[in-house]
Amino acid sequence: MGLGQNGLHVSGNGQPAAAAEPGNTGASPGGAVNPLAGPGRSGRGFVIVLVLLLAGLSLALLVLFRQWRSQYSELSAYGADRVAAAIAPLVKTVPSAVSPEEWEQIVNQAREALVEVTASGALNVMQMRSARQQIQERINGVRPEIAAETLAALWLSLEDQAGPLLSSRDRSGVSTAVHPLGNLQPPNVGSEAWALALVQTRAMLVALNQPKPLPKPKRDLLRTQIDALLQGTTPERAPSDLRKIWDLVREDHALPAGFSACVLDTHAASLSTPAATAP
Repeated sequence: MGLGQNGLHVSGNGQPAAAAEPGNTGASPGGAVNPLAGPGRSGRGFVIVLVLLLAGLSLALLVLFRQWRSQYSELSAYGADRVAAAIAPLVKTVPSAVSPEEWEQIVNQAREALVEVTASGALNVMQMRSARQQIQERINGVRPEIAAETLAALWLSLEDQAGPLLSSRDRSGVSTAVHPLGNLQPPNVGSEAWALALVQTRAMLVALNQPKPLPKPKRDLLRTQIDALLQGTTPERAPSDLRKIWDLVREDHALPAGFSACVLDTHAASLSTPAATAP
């Protein structure tokens, strides 16, 4: 091979030689270029596969979300209509230390807390059925003198079952801060009076977040203040600490309608002597 005219390389037979090209050009054995060969094809294929995978994943997530939402709606409806509603007959059994109107408001707020417990996802269907049966058994034939203790015990039990999930709820989260007091019995306050003060305080805190919850910063601050107040409380200190919760609410918020004062203050004389719990 040598140089011909115009500097072209010529082969031994005098014909121009094909110019050498570096790398693989994708030419077919016959010399024609294959438009489907090379890195461009593999890149497009990867994008197509990725799009199909993302589409399939999105569809699967949508189906799972719809199933979850349907099950959640059914559980919430069952909780509101069957579990929380089971507490309604307790309205007719009025403790002597409060008016029928006050007691009805307390029971209604307890019902609202029950609705939040069941809507929180803390209880499955079997647990909600058990809770409903427990409520019915406890309030069936209950007498006025132990109605408050019955309601206090139910509220405490449900808070135990719901745990931290209920504490994070908008309307009932603050009321769960009273939980440590539920396991105490002050030596100078009757069991009925103490139970009534507890359910009244819980109901007041639930009502404080109705019809619209407090702004989250205020709600969190009140919860933090109550937690700090009750840290290390004792049976002897408990009544005073309970009154201080009411003072905290008065200082930064208006007491909800129907809650003018703690029952321990309004009925101090009649409620200060410990009373034996009825069997």
